Amino acid sequence: MKGHSTSKASVLIVIGQVLTDPWLGITREGQFPTWLADAQALDVPVRHSHGLRSNALVGSLDRAHEWLRWHGRGRSLVPRIDGLMGRPWLDRKPKVKVGRFLEPGAVGWQQQLVDVYALQRWKIIGSFTQALTEDFTHAYFTTASSYVRIHGLIPVVDSLPMSEVYAGTPLTDAISGAHFASGANRIFSRDVIEAVVRERKHYRNDVMEDVGLGRLIHQMGIDLTPLTTVNVPSVQAVDSLTGEGILANFHFRTTSGDRYRRQDAQVMHALHARVIDLETRHGIRRA
Repeated sequence: MKGHSTSKASVLIVIGQVLTDPWLGITREGQFPTWLADAQALDVPVRHSHGLRSNALVGSLDRAHEWLRWHGRGRSLVPRIDGLMGRPWLDRKPKVKVGRFLEPGAVGWQQQLVDVYALQRWKIIGSFTQALTEDFTHAYFTTASSYVRIHGLIPVVDSLPMSEVYAGTPLTDAISGAHFASGANRIFSRDVIEAVVRERKHYRNDVMEDVGLGRLIHQMGIDLTPLTTVNVPSVQAVDSLTGEGILANFHFRTTSGDRYRRQDAQVMHALHARVIDLETRHGIRRA
């Protein structure tokens, strides 16, 4: 039964990483010096989940696959092909190698699959399976282009039930109308992760991974608990945020610029400076 427990909540943070720029540079230059430093100071465990680096040919095919998915006849053809090709492999759990990620002390989960959009559903299954080897009550999944205010995340996790939790930024699937949580901002209780791994044969791959995951969890009878997110598309946008708005939220999307001129790291540093100032003045962190 869904409800609170007298046990203390503990959160495991899992960041979906890709071993190519701009994402790798954003993590190295933006996340590590800012909010990941806060996570380390508070002893909040963070795991960086990624697949194998793709070559130029695979990368080109991946981009073509995604372009077709959203254009013309590809809108219906690509999902059909993906579903047909993936059906025999829905039960597969990728093998995971645990090691270092970019910096000393940072833990990486290297999944034995190529990091392309068509395989993201399996990457989630691999992350869920590996997460269950660790001790936590809730797992928070986010991305390289996200800034997470750790002092805001922890109280949110503490306020959630200890079971049947599927929380995140709500989106709606344009085709089915189903509600699901954005892949950039999701919290799951441990029992939900266990259930998804157990019922993985019903986790479809003919839609984006977050859509398919939301559908599966909905079929389990678990509703989505909405969480807010703040989009911060530029350094200038950081200045326009109110102090109250920053302290009322914990997830910020820093998707700034196009693929070749991303400014996410600069946005994270500007936002982190404001977070430090606000949290210090409000007694949330030590000066």
